Amino acid sequence: MISPPRVAEPPQRGSGRAKALPFFGPICLAGGGRSCVTPAFPSDPLVKREPIFNIPPVIIAVLAVLALVHIVRTYMLSEQQDVEFLLTFAFIPVRYDTSVMLGDTLPGGGADIWTFVTYAFIHADWTHLGVNAIWLLPFGSAV
Repeated sequence: MISPPRVAEPPQRGSGRAKALPFFGPICLAGGGRSCVTPAFPSDPLVKREPIFNIPPVIIAVLAVLALVHIVRTYMLSEQQDVEFLLTFAFIPVRYDTSVMLGDTLPGGGADIWTFVTYAFIHADWTHLGVNAIWLLPFGSAV
């Protein structure tokens, strides 16, 4: 009668027994006799693995919004509309010191409140957007 396979136990120092290797099926230990064991790990080929690129979904969403804003500015707005867009959403420091401003106030009403956030979504060209996106991947994922 053949006994069922048993799980390998950690070898004792100086015992001369080999360690069980995971995912290789039954392993026969040194020392002779019927000392074949089954490894402690399953030999399932459908083991869940970590992805190569572990980008959080929020970073992908931010990159999509950055690209969308740039596409709208580049392809959908006229030159005059783009200037108005920039005056409304770009960070312009002179908004906070009106003593140096010449002429009338800048458009945008309360733009001095939201431009601290909206300026980050505005890029000069595709190279600027691409470089920022490449740097956002490692450092945005860490944050």
